[in-house]
Amino acid sequence: MTTSSSKTHTDKRKAKPKPGARRGPGRPTRYTPKVAADICTRLAEGESLRAICRDGAMPGLRTVLGWLFDGEHQEFSHQYASAREAQAEVWADEIVSIADEATGDSTTDKDGKEIVNHEHIQRSRLRVDARKWIASKLLPKRYGDKLQHTGEGGGPIPHEHTLPPELHDLIERTLGRTAKDAG
Repeated sequence: MTTSSSKTHTDKRKAKPKPGARRGPGRPTRYTPKVAADICTRLAEGESLRAICRDGAMPGLRTVLGWLFDGEHQEFSHQYASAREAQAEVWADEIVSIADEATGDSTTDKDGKEIVNHEHIQRSRLRVDARKWIASKLLPKRYGDKLQHTGEGGGPIPHEHTLPPELHDLIERTLGRTAKDAG
């Protein structure tokens, strides 16, 4: 007796929920002051918006950006701006910690010879540079390049013009003749 073995094919796609059926918990998409405050708190502590939005309990990046720019959530926009300023301060503080941390910069082999880990040092330099750059963009008055467009004490910038003596003499003679001719 021969039996045919047939494999049953199961569809691995999720079945569509029945109309009116309750869905399980998912990402929040509705704006609430609590979710907005949680986002801003995490930003102020130094976490990136992308990392926050990857958290399944938080709204997606597109949703958060929508809240920022839809014109309906002005309070969130102000909280967000303040959180970004605090984040820049946190990242600026991290610069010193990263620069001072030497763990991993070198190792010692079995013969006692020190081996410098150039890749680790370069990564630390990159981390410092990235934080400096973003701090200068988020808080330009505090961390941006300082350009002075005034003289000492906020006064005008003094301008001194020096001419070669022969050019100075030529101008004096020309002006002297013009003055004599006019008089």
